[in-house]
Amino acid sequence: MNPMNETNTRLNTTRSRLHKEEEGTQDIDCGIIPEQIHISITRSSSEMVVMWLTRKITNDPVCKYFLVKPLNPAEDDNEIIDTTENITRATSNVVTIGQWQATIYSVTLVNLRPYTMYSYKVGDMETGVYSNTYSFSSRHYGGHPFTMVTFADFTVTEEVKNKKQAIKRLVQNLSQFDIILEFGDICYADGDQEVWDKFFNHVQPIAACKPWMVTVGNHENEGEFGFKAFENRFKMPGNNNFWYSFNYGYAHILVISTEHDLSEDSPQHQFIVSDLEKANKFREKVPWIILTGHRAIIGSNKRYFQKPKCEKQRKILTPIIDKYGVDIALFGHCHAYERTHPIYNGEIDPRGTVYLLAGVAGAQLDKEWQIQPQWSAYRTAHHGYGLLHVKSRKKLRFCYHREKDRKMWDSFTLTKRKNDSPNDNVIKKKISYDYENKFLKNWITTGSDTDNHSTEEECYRSKLETNRPFELSLAESNNSQ
Repeated sequence: MNPMNETNTRLNTTRSRLHKEEEGTQDIDCGIIPEQIHISITRSSSEMVVMWLTRKITNDPVCKYFLVKPLNPAEDDNEIIDTTENITRATSNVVTIGQWQATIYSVTLVNLRPYTMYSYKVGDMETGVYSNTYSFSSRHYGGHPFTMVTFADFTVTEEVKNKKQAIKRLVQNLSQFDIILEFGDICYADGDQEVWDKFFNHVQPIAACKPWMVTVGNHENEGEFGFKAFENRFKMPGNNNFWYSFNYGYAHILVISTEHDLSEDSPQHQFIVSDLEKANKFREKVPWIILTGHRAIIGSNKRYFQKPKCEKQRKILTPIIDKYGVDIALFGHCHAYERTHPIYNGEIDPRGTVYLLAGVAGAQLDKEWQIQPQWSAYRTAHHGYGLLHVKSRKKLRFCYHREKDRKMWDSFTLTKRKNDSPNDNVIKKKISYDYENKFLKNWITTGSDTDNHSTEEECYRSKLETNRPFELSLAESNNSQ
């Protein structure tokens, strides 16, 4: 069956595809069939977390997995590979939220061989009911190139209703990316646990094969239920799901919560500073630092950026981001796309951070803008997603793809360079924009494009080609609006 057929069917149809391992059993209690399978990484490159859910509790939940093949071409072809099936028992957690109840399972697979394909299935040893078999690739040891899919503000109800193509294309191109980062407002459940169920079953063809990492957003705070769903349905690599960090390839990823206290004396603030201090000490091996949270702090959309909460968080976070030389800051919340020039100390500066607003995964778009500040390099209000290609220790590329026409509509490359002065402890970066390739199709493209975008393309090319290194402070620009 085509994987997308599974994502577009109702829950009972999804369950009917799963099977019972023991022969001779005719009836299966649908309440014990695994669903909503997804994986995530830990801070160890030799581990993988697998989570799933059943409507009724099972007595002996396990994950069965085995090595399929090493993916490193340098591996010895004559080496005897152990493909014995391994069994790891899972922990069970009965979760009740309002009238909704289910059992959520979690298991951490350990001692995985680096850069190797594994296959697995989850289920119950006692009843013999298991899921379909899925595969994932374990991580490399140390630094390596990778591609990360990035987006925020994903409305699963609209995605299914309007038959949008983003998830479908990701399923079709699973081999072309390594990990997903969704930075807040994950599915707009707003307390309705059936929406969470729909979301996890919709993305399962991806999330069961690629680590799905998340950031908490304001819609994960579900009123009387608080963050209970977010806390129980995910397991991120830290003491909590709200703020944590991990290394992946050549990048250090720092996840923060804009829904919790960020003041100087707060536990989160102390974690952020401590984490960036440590990350900076290892920049020779892991040179790129990427920070992500939900509520954007820099942008020119009219909806949000002049509000007191945004201004308060901007004053707290930008000095930290500047001090530790964060390369890219990814945010959502405002439903538009905007990329800044590198900003340092409120001014356009090659030492600075590129701020990306990318809350365009499906929520209603925010189309009203202020007069475009000079630090704003590109902005638009169309649904889409980002691809972050960390190519080497010195080169990183980000591409924004519109969901509507399946094209890349913005991209830039950061290249690290040596400091101009030995007294300058902030690494400078060269930023380049992909003028000629911007409107060419690339790997996440299917079908034909019949829309006429010549006017928009012409306007955008004109803007890019007249860009120059402005010397205007962020504060001056905001005050001038």
